[in-house]
Amino acid sequence: MNDYTVFLEATAFTQVSVNRWERRFDDPGTGEYIITVDTDRQTIDYPKPITLGDRTTSNFDHPENFVVLECVCRLLAKGYDPATLILEKRYQVGRGASGGKSDITVLRRATGDDETKRQALLIIECKTWGREHDLERQKTLEDGGQLFGYLQQDRSVRHLCIYSCQLKRETAAIEYRCDIIHTEDTPEALEKFAKKEKEESHTSARQGVPLFQHADNRESLHRAWKTTYSGAFQSTGIFEDKFTPYAIGYEPITRDLLKEFNGQNGSTKVFNRFMEILRHNNVSDKENAFNRLCAIILAKLIDEEKAPDVILDFQWFPDKDTSEDLIDRLQRLYKRGMKETLGEDITYFEERDIDDAFRAHRRDMAKNEVKRIFRALKFYTNSDFAFKEVHNQKLFEQNTQVVREVVELFQNYRLKYTSKQAFLGNLFELLLNSGFKQSEGQFFTPIPIARFIVRCLPLRERINSAIQRGDYRIIPRVMDYACGSAHFLTEIIEELQEDLKACEREEGDNTTWTRDYVWGIEKDYRLARTAKIAMFLHGAGDANILHEDGLDHANPTLPP
Repeated sequence: MNDYTVFLEATAFTQVSVNRWERRFDDPGTGEYIITVDTDRQTIDYPKPITLGDRTTSNFDHPENFVVLECVCRLLAKGYDPATLILEKRYQVGRGASGGKSDITVLRRATGDDETKRQALLIIECKTWGREHDLERQKTLEDGGQLFGYLQQDRSVRHLCIYSCQLKRETAAIEYRCDIIHTEDTPEALEKFAKKEKEESHTSARQGVPLFQHADNRESLHRAWKTTYSGAFQSTGIFEDKFTPYAIGYEPITRDLLKEFNGQNGSTKVFNRFMEILRHNNVSDKENAFNRLCAIILAKLIDEEKAPDVILDFQWFPDKDTSEDLIDRLQRLYKRGMKETLGEDITYFEERDIDDAFRAHRRDMAKNEVKRIFRALKFYTNSDFAFKEVHNQKLFEQNTQVVREVVELFQNYRLKYTSKQAFLGNLFELLLNSGFKQSEGQFFTPIPIARFIVRCLPLRERINSAIQRGDYRIIPRVMDYACGSAHFLTEIIEELQEDLKACEREEGDNTTWTRDYVWGIEKDYRLARTAKIAMFLHGAGDANILHEDGLDHANPTLPP
């Protein structure tokens, strides 16, 4: 990081002389705490009461040192007491003597005269944005990384965090990213353990539901996290307004908390992370994976229709979820999505359907109703989220691991818009090109050709002519009788939107008009679903996609 001035300004430092910068914070002990940066000597001064294990991070030698600086400032601004922060605390990690040093250790808040007995609450490992953060996250998933080594040495720690930040030059603001792990057993996990212990044995319970409180080394701690808590990270819980200092928690995602992809390479990064999920879970059938991803994305798009402050179903709840809970919510969303977007009925039953059968009918009638549900589940269902073949519980758990990782990849981001978002369109094309194999007789028109053909049409002239005539309908109707993956539709919608803006029409500000003017018809079920998702990801989710035969002249579902 060479542009120190921009970074320091974005981090709220004040220049007090040519080479000296300061940032001041409230300090419960002294009244004021000041961090000083000297750009000439390239030093960062963290005075007491922050404790320094050494001065490895007190200089400009490594880019990570600026991540540490920004994170310390964020903690102090949040209200953490500088006396509870330790930088570069040394731990003996593994069998070697070299050990390791945690970037930031946060102690519990002091109470009364208990200054010398405070225990660690949180350990933060700081990494540079992007690749280094992703590598540490993956290493943590694989074997525990540095964080579980520290946890092994200090079992008082209740939270672990991988932290990174970057300077967004277009806005001169700092963006941060957290991957948080809670290392305290939840009531749900303890209850699950107790139930298994009662039904089977203590040994069986420790094998099936490993807990943090029973772990005695790095490997068993990591196994507890991976097995009982599904290796779940949280992206919020420390710095958000909802959380007070030292009260680190879990915040369910609501629609108003969804973030937008940003950065020129945002779509590529998400695509690469999706492909990495497939690789490390040994999913080799890319076409099947693409179809399953389409089902998951459709479930998310439907979930984003909730009110801004309502908790979303499309997320992994690390404090209480089971594999069955997650799949059940996704199936419910997917059923609704297929019905609302393509008019397709999906066979899906909830547990309450069984309860209702016994509650609403006599014994013999309830028996027949349960048999009907059983037959439907046996003969009329397909696993819409099966990245892997599932025919027993073990394979179900392996497949749900893939589903959960994909859900976590997308759960914090917004996918539904009413205008085109280039990054989502790019992401869709990357996924389509990687995962959809064209069968004999199927041809996807390349985007440049589709764009050329659309631009040869006199759309703007037609709109202007309609305006001059005073027609109430100025937008030409569009129909593609074999829309495939919807390349022609996405291109013509974008062209019409530009033309409407050029003609100073308010319809150019969004794509809600596509509900009355754009239709795509596709006979192939997978392609029809793909086309509908393409409409959403290109900001035109109101456009009509019909799962029908475009040559069926007598079909009553086609528009007049």
